[in-house]
Amino acid sequence: TADLSHSSVVDADLSQGVTDFGLQALAAAGCGAQLTSLTLWALREGVTDSGLQALASAGCGAQLTSVTLSRLEKGVTDSGLCALASAGCGAELTSLILRGLKEGVTDSGLGAFVFTGCGAKINSVTLAGE
Repeated sequence: TADLSHSSVVDADLSQGVTDFGLQALAAAGCGAQLTSLTLWALREGVTDSGLQALASAGCGAQLTSVTLSRLEKGVTDSGLCALASAGCGAELTSLILRGLKEGVTDSGLGAFVFTGCGAKINSVTLAGE
């Protein structure tokens, strides 16, 4: 587990919800390579591609077996999905849920997971517009 005792995320004002700042702080604290499950749900526009890219840069991806990105509004696009896929997300996935991500997520973003090996172990896929 990541030691967040000295991380700036501890001092973050979360009254406005989790944002890219929180994800960047988790990444800086070493959270990433050990993650097997990533769920970002109803965080609205506070989480964007930048937050996903920070996690991917910290090694988040290769060990993920479950990814749920839901109701993140317009901040997450194909670019964020491609960042996770480039970090190796796909080959170990057993569950993928993409829901309510708006216009920024297209076949290209989904295709990025496919090109990294998504499919061999997957047993649950949910794709929904709302």
